[in-house]
Amino acid sequence: MVLLESGELGHSVYVTSYRTELLKLFEEKVCDKLTKYFHHIIDLSVEFTANNCHFPCPGNGAFIVNHMIRIIECYVEAFKPKHHDADEIKIPTDIEDKLINVLIYAAIWGIGGALDEHTSSKYDVFLQELISGEDVREKYNLDMGPDGAE
Repeated sequence: MVLLESGELGHSVYVTSYRTELLKLFEEKVCDKLTKYFHHIIDLSVEFTANNCHFPCPGNGAFIVNHMIRIIECYVEAFKPKHHDADEIKIPTDIEDKLINVLIYAAIWGIGGALDEHTSSKYDVFLQELISGEDVREKYNLDMGPDGAE
């Protein structure tokens, strides 16, 4: 038996694992796009918050991803079948866009909401810049390792 601390796994495995759950509800292309954005936002956010922000309670990548997934689940719950004989659930044609919006909402509250009041405004500015397409890696000198965040 090999024992491994969850922190040693990194935060990406949680996103990838959650994608597997979403595949039960949504088309693969929708899940692929959401996962790509999720990894991008979380990779940059973890690095930014580690260097520029403070969590009142101990927090790391896995902690942040967990917060975000729990918020996303509040929205996704409506698309989960309740009973075997229940009516078929209709997935909206614009579910891809809705899930991206939910992901951004989850970043705002799952990460920004967990920060202390002195550094949450820094994350607010960072996230707005990230969403608007600015090169936040360069601007904030984020070390994303040899592979970097896409």
